[in-house]
Amino acid sequence: DLHPRVRRQRQMCIRDRYASDDVEMDEPLLWEAVNLWLYGGDKETPLNEENGVELLEIMCERGMPYAMFLMGEAYAKGLWGKNKDEDVANEWYHKSAELGCDAAKGALTDLPF
Repeated sequence: DLHPRVRRQRQMCIRDRYASDDVEMDEPLLWEAVNLWLYGGDKETPLNEENGVELLEIMCERGMPYAMFLMGEAYAKGLWGKNKDEDVANEWYHKSAELGCDAAKGALTDLPF
């Protein structure tokens, strides 16, 4: 495990690299990174969930509907270090659905809460 200060510095580097408005985002490349960090690609062992969530948060800030849906899933199911929170999950699903994400629309209809 990394020391919390080192972990935070690494997160800031990721945020600085991807969150700047000057950086042109290569969406397929970002999704590949999220897939590897959260799901582990072919090996199905997450490489770094913390980095994956950090990048997902940046993608949400950039208005990417499916990233917002995945954040809703994280909070609805308590994935990737997020605590279960139905209210927060519902907010992310609504933001995503408003931007046209069919997966989020489906999640809103299927919500048990």
